[in-house]
Amino acid sequence: MGDGKTVIRMGGALMFDNPNFFTGQRNQQNPPYATAIANQKTSSSGPMNFSAPWATGAITASPFPQPAIPAPAQAQYFPQSQYIVLPQQFHAAYTMQWTLSVQQQFGHGWQFQLDYIGNTTRHNPLGLPLNPSVFIPGVWGVGGTGCAGIVTTGPAAVKPGAAGTNCSTTGNKLSRYKLAILNPTQGNQFKGESGGSALVSDNGTANYNGLIATIQHRLSSTFSLLANWTWSKCMNMEDAQGDLAGTTVQDPNNPKGDYGPCGSHYKMIENATVVAKSNFHIENRLTSLAVNNWELAPLFHITSGAAINVISGQDNSLIGVGNDRPNLVPGVSPYVKTTFRSGTGPANRAYLNPAAFAQVTAPCGSNLNGCAYLGTFGNVRRNSFRSPPFLQFDAQISRVFPIHESISLTTRLEAFNVLNHPDFQVGSLGANQNFTSSTFGQVGQTATGNAAREFQGSLKVSF
Repeated sequence: MGDGKTVIRMGGALMFDNPNFFTGQRNQQNPPYATAIANQKTSSSGPMNFSAPWATGAITASPFPQPAIPAPAQAQYFPQSQYIVLPQQFHAAYTMQWTLSVQQQFGHGWQFQLDYIGNTTRHNPLGLPLNPSVFIPGVWGVGGTGCAGIVTTGPAAVKPGAAGTNCSTTGNKLSRYKLAILNPTQGNQFKGESGGSALVSDNGTANYNGLIATIQHRLSSTFSLLANWTWSKCMNMEDAQGDLAGTTVQDPNNPKGDYGPCGSHYKMIENATVVAKSNFHIENRLTSLAVNNWELAPLFHITSGAAINVISGQDNSLIGVGNDRPNLVPGVSPYVKTTFRSGTGPANRAYLNPAAFAQVTAPCGSNLNGCAYLGTFGNVRRNSFRSPPFLQFDAQISRVFPIHESISLTTRLEAFNVLNHPDFQVGSLGANQNFTSSTFGQVGQTATGNAAREFQGSLKVSF
């Protein structure tokens, strides 16, 4: 503008990530290079057979230790073993980030800034089940006909059901494992479902877009101010889960169907802090001593609610993954407006409305349009609901007492959560997100970082 008070900044970056060491290490933990067993007999209440402590069906002797590279005669492949595998070409994740900001200086120490921050991430690690159950629609016919695909030979074989019964049930998951269907003889070697064998995929995506407005008054003789407001949106396919031996997606055949709000996404964030000092020109000495040299510093922090991922709590899709979500009942508000009080039950703690959700195995209330049934997935999106907003108000007040020339005494009182305001959350408690739970949708605890009101004081001598 010619006055040196306007600054425009822009920039971009391309950043590559290093995959976690244990991501690749999982390959050498697969059989036959490593063996992990669960000895049910050692965890039961009955006596243990000390002459054969390792006897767990296929295992009759201690599998430990094993050679680093077992010979063919030494290699052991037990049925239902877990395998964690990677693609032949695993791509490291990378993020492209860009930013644009405009900063304007005004008179008397005031400054305003507007920032846009965006990024997109590709090749995010994504845990997917290698061997989920396959839903086979229809019913059994007379003489065991009508359910083509269900394994009826080999280790995972199941007897045909009675005529008219469903082909797919929770009791015949092993006979519907994907690899068992492809190879009834060898497919049973791979443990299935969500906690079984897994593929560490590199097809995850994520992006973030945020607008940040900041107003600032630089420290003067009387006060300073810094306030900002963030409006943002974060989207991804799966939240970071550390080890990728499992999955969080609902349908492993369509992981993009889980593209939705990030678990760490807060739509709006507001912060404001002020430091104000009293420095009035008062001739009366006693009045000046009573009014001047005070300092007040409040701090406000407000965020929108945390993500809530509502799950069905039962395997409606019958694929064994266990991440099914319910249907949303049309025309019914998913939130309950109530005052939270101490005590148990939805009358005191209700937040999400159970009547707004329905399992896919039953009609969605009286409106049957668009409802799904057994073997399909609900229409509720991942992380699509929000806990109550978060408010934190802290403050400090101090008084400087001049004693003699360069010697002064400062008394200071600080208060955290001045209003003693409780902030509640639903999202971090798994049972309260589970539609089959008796506490579904209820607030269960105060939000992370929300503590009871606390005071602390200090005395400081400066010389």
